[in-house]
Amino acid sequence: MKHHFFKSAIASMAMLTLVNCGGSSSSTSPVAPAPPPPPTNNAPIISIAVSDMSPNEGKIINIDASASSDVDGDALTFTWSQISGPAVTLPTESEAVIEVVAPEVSADDTVVLQLGVSDDEGTVTENVSFDVVNISQLPTITTDYFHNEDFETSLTIVDMAGRVTNSSKTVILAERDGLYEVRLGSLNGQDEFIFEGNILASFDHEVKISKHNGGVLIEDEVENKILVLNSVGDETAAIMIDEPCSIDFISSTPEQSSVTHNFMVVGKRSGGGAVYRVTNSDDQSVEEFEHYSDFDGGESLCHLESVGFYVDRDIVFNDAFVEITPRFTKFLGFDEKTDTILLFDVEIDEQGELSIDLIDEQSAQINLAENEFADFVFAKTSARGLGLAFSNGQTEGTHRFIAVGVASDDKILQETHQWSYGTPIDMVVSSPHYFTSDEIVILAKDSPQAIVFRGSNYPDDYGDSEGAFFPTRGPEYLEVGFGADRLIGALDFNNRLSGVLISYPEKQKVKFLAADWDKFSPT
Repeated sequence: MKHHFFKSAIASMAMLTLVNCGGSSSSTSPVAPAPPPPPTNNAPIISIAVSDMSPNEGKIINIDASASSDVDGDALTFTWSQISGPAVTLPTESEAVIEVVAPEVSADDTVVLQLGVSDDEGTVTENVSFDVVNISQLPTITTDYFHNEDFETSLTIVDMAGRVTNSSKTVILAERDGLYEVRLGSLNGQDEFIFEGNILASFDHEVKISKHNGGVLIEDEVENKILVLNSVGDETAAIMIDEPCSIDFISSTPEQSSVTHNFMVVGKRSGGGAVYRVTNSDDQSVEEFEHYSDFDGGESLCHLESVGFYVDRDIVFNDAFVEITPRFTKFLGFDEKTDTILLFDVEIDEQGELSIDLIDEQSAQINLAENEFADFVFAKTSARGLGLAFSNGQTEGTHRFIAVGVASDDKILQETHQWSYGTPIDMVVSSPHYFTSDEIVILAKDSPQAIVFRGSNYPDDYGDSEGAFFPTRGPEYLEVGFGADRLIGALDFNNRLSGVLISYPEKQKVKFLAADWDKFSPT
């Protein structure tokens, strides 16, 4: 019994040892623990700031989403789109901060944009809006009865000169590929504005252009010369003169004489000027220019205009010459270095000899208050006087128009007008609104409205003043749209519509705008 017990114990111990050594085929491995769940993605948080929630049309506003964030630290991309409202231009690439130009509107309107912000996992969106305010300074000139026509052009027009009529063309200075091209343009029989195919001249720098006897005068301050071109671009004269910046012509037939004497008067940027006698060649085919005399006056004389008076006989105006009564002729000048108005006496005797002399005692400072910080912008000349524009350069700022004329007693007359919105850029004397009087039309580079002042055609309106704008009424405001840069007077092909031709370089178009008297005649 004892031996049997020990045998059983030994067998049990052997089996236990086999179990502990994994010898049994029915044993299994332990299950590995499950991996932790992936972290939850946090959507981007959008933050948008708008620099102006109620901008005027045409104003640049800043929309800033750079404060948008992602708590996971993921890189963000930004996508802008428009939901509603007048169209705006948006970036095509991912940008957190964008600039948007408030669109042109005819009435107050709302622009709604949507911003999409994306991380690696998804996109969230948020809308942002701003209210566009229509610029409408009062009183406005209604355009319901206006002829308003746009003409497309591939040219970038930087300047125009002359008046467009059924028999007269305007001179155009266009910029293309770094060159400045001089061309002619006109309104054809269908009142379509067309450009002549040929280029009259080309320059690698900007020049000043004006019309003359169907051709073109080119003032080139870089090359110190004046070029005279005919209507097909042939150079008929080249006049060498330092810093030419203003040209005018006068013509007179002394009493009891059948001989007409013609002169070209040139103002210089360095002050004073020169006079050239203008005669025709033997075959009458070209004009010849002979230096006649020089005259002094001002530190800069880039704005010079002959002013005639309705005293003894009518004055006859055309593209080139002003027929005058010698003893009642003056030259008005403006010295932009000293803000001084200058008056010159002009005399042509019976032998046709001319003299130009500064009348020192009649010089006058412009009418601006001492506390008005406004810089000179431009001067435009007319046979009726000078129009001067001043501005502090701010859209909503100090803007002044000063009409300058001369009374028959040689007194310089000034009228100062102001407006609050729109920096002046160009001006013309024309009649887009009232057929019975001249109007001064001023373009503003940052406003869709032109500023209009109504002049007088009747000297009796201002006592003893003759040949001036006075009295000048205004301002009124005429809708022309943004981007207007240059303008000239214009008549349609039938000489029925009197108005203005306006160029829009960035839009590559010109606009003919004139009151249509068949629709309505304003009072």
